[in-house]
Amino acid sequence: MPMHSTKEILSKIDSLWNEGVEYPPELLSQFSEDEFAQLNLSYIFGGKGSCSGYLQWLTLLVKHSDAKTIVELGNRYGVSSNTIFAGLNADQKFYSLDTDINQIYVPDFVKNDDRVSFVTGDCLDLNIYKNSKFDIPFNIDILWTDT
Repeated sequence: MPMHSTKEILSKIDSLWNEGVEYPPELLSQFSEDEFAQLNLSYIFGGKGSCSGYLQWLTLLVKHSDAKTIVELGNRYGVSSNTIFAGLNADQKFYSLDTDINQIYVPDFVKNDDRVSFVTGDCLDLNIYKNSKFDIPFNIDILWTDT
């Protein structure tokens, strides 16, 4: 499939914007008793709050682009990681890099998905790949910096 231009992809996202994004309930279900998590995640899953727009945009970008390799620099607790995962297609690979290993909002099924790699360490130090089971991502189609 040929790569679409940035203008075509953004036009597609704009046309889908009013439909919104429906996130799989299993991304949130493990936090049903955790009020702090419910508060932090509600702007994604409930579509409320100032951050919901860019996160929904990110999901649409991943889902409707021809990107094969997506890299996220900085994931903190994993909120944007979940939104990238929600848009991930079967033929896409997602690398998320952070100095912290505490992505408390990322469910285990996301961490264990074959398309997803969480790499811990300084993203400017390529030696972090020596201690991981992942290769250095090349040919990056989407680079998301959330630091």
